[in-house]
Amino acid sequence: MDFQRLENFRYLKKAKEICESQIREVIRSLGELPGVNPGGTPAGGNRLSVQERAVERLESLRRMYEYRLERYQKELIEVEAFIDGIDNVLTQQVFILRFVKGYSWPKVAMEIGGGNTEDSVRKVCSRYLEKHGD
Repeated sequence: MDFQRLENFRYLKKAKEICESQIREVIRSLGELPGVNPGGTPAGGNRLSVQERAVERLESLRRMYEYRLERYQKELIEVEAFIDGIDNVLTQQVFILRFVKGYSWPKVAMEIGGGNTEDSVRKVCSRYLEKHGD
């Protein structure tokens, strides 16, 4: 696991939410097309080609969003598994606060307490990644 993948974790969570919203919007749009069943296909053989093209375009968008969502979910699981695999509780808390909760390094140090500084918690992270990263 590299630092950049960890830093992207909180953005991945937001991107996943956006993707889920886009999928819901496409499904809603498909349902609003006259003569289209919830599966997104025309209900009869004599629908206008304009409508069929709209259905195809929306289905294409839905597939693209679902593929993107799957990639985001896979990446989120990999990062969470990496953090979950950290044996040292202090180190794991540093990673959770920084990468899962998105705290700044000073806030991580303040939350950890015990005289830890911004530099000390950053070093905990970088040393762990040097030893256990990619």
